[in-house]
Amino acid sequence: MKTYLLTLPLALGLLFPAPAATLSFPEVPAAKEQAKAAGKPTLVLWHGSDWMEESAKLCSEWQKLASSAETPLPVIFAQYDEKVGTTEEQRNKVAMPFPEFDLPVAVLFAPDGTYMGSFRGKGVLSAAEMREDVQKALAKLPQFTALVKQARETQGKESATAAGKALSLMPLKDACRHPELTRLINERDPQDETGYRSMFCYEHMGMYKLINDILKGGAEGSLGGAERKFDEAEKHVKDIISRRGGTQPKLSQERQQQWLAGLYYVQKERMCSTGRQEKDLKEVLATLKRIIKINPKSEYGRGAQAYHRYWDPTSFFEVKDCFYDASTQSKGFEKDWHVDISKKVKGAGTHTITLVPCANGALITRNFRLVVNGKEVARPAVDPKTNTKTVDLSVPDLPKGAKVELWLTAQCNDHWLNCSGRIEVKKK
Repeated sequence: MKTYLLTLPLALGLLFPAPAATLSFPEVPAAKEQAKAAGKPTLVLWHGSDWMEESAKLCSEWQKLASSAETPLPVIFAQYDEKVGTTEEQRNKVAMPFPEFDLPVAVLFAPDGTYMGSFRGKGVLSAAEMREDVQKALAKLPQFTALVKQARETQGKESATAAGKALSLMPLKDACRHPELTRLINERDPQDETGYRSMFCYEHMGMYKLINDILKGGAEGSLGGAERKFDEAEKHVKDIISRRGGTQPKLSQERQQQWLAGLYYVQKERMCSTGRQEKDLKEVLATLKRIIKINPKSEYGRGAQAYHRYWDPTSFFEVKDCFYDASTQSKGFEKDWHVDISKKVKGAGTHTITLVPCANGALITRNFRLVVNGKEVARPAVDPKTNTKTVDLSVPDLPKGAKVELWLTAQCNDHWLNCSGRIEVKKK
């Protein structure tokens, strides 16, 4: 099956999941040529009919969107079926200027073929929501095309500023992946004097590459450990976060969180290379709190909360189902574990508790305590500083429904095997 475009009267398109035998449709590149001649944007509706659930129903909804006589969209419609071309080169040539795997998606191009953004999720699955989303984007078309023209025809900071303002009209995820406009900003404002480079030209992994290049003294550098340029990297990231005002755009919440995550990375690496000094730990925790404060429910916010619990010396790991893995351990420093063994304890009496490793990690465990409903009731007859994997604990008579926990202090010194294992409880 090829990619098809059906041209309607009034220069509108009618979308079908398969070609009609009596009609001839051009492919998407031809649709873009038609859109350019008509001065209209192209909307490419992209799906996978041979693997995507309810593809026919989705295409029917898109057909209604394209053929509505009451509120027609001033666009040229095109359909791209994933099965006609699955290589990155084929995708980029026909449907998108960069790889895309989150289907279904609708892709909007300006009349001259410039990428304007994409629409995913529920909006793509509903004709009404899709129409509303596309209309919002089309309202920005005159301003967007004027700014793109200015970016192409000028140089230096003027060009970068125009490109940045054009990207500001797009969803952030799409703006950061815009090949032409991000290239213009990188080329014409390499020092980020406009502030648009740090706003749009570094996605998550690109940010880490920049930071690591600074830490190592350049892209070809080989500094390691405590020799890395922590102060220089920290200053660079802090400047990006704080150097706003005047003609520089304000970072969005997501971008603030992203660069604060980069700051956390630098501070964390320095802390680990210096042996977890108290000053370094305070800086790490303070940066994580800043991320959480901006938006605790975002992906960055949730991640910051997890890392804050990891590093915070007053917090502890909860071990459920008596199995511990990478999510319930600390590497290179001690951390309390609270293990719920309520279902493992068989009434009053002496119980032998053993940590059985699944991976032969260098796990240090000590300071075992038996806790019932939050109150310590027993300790083993061993020095709490002694590293041990097996202890005997005397369980008293338990009230009905009591929560019985094993508290211990643990430290994992193996960064490869993650010190995973299980906790066994047997009554003597």
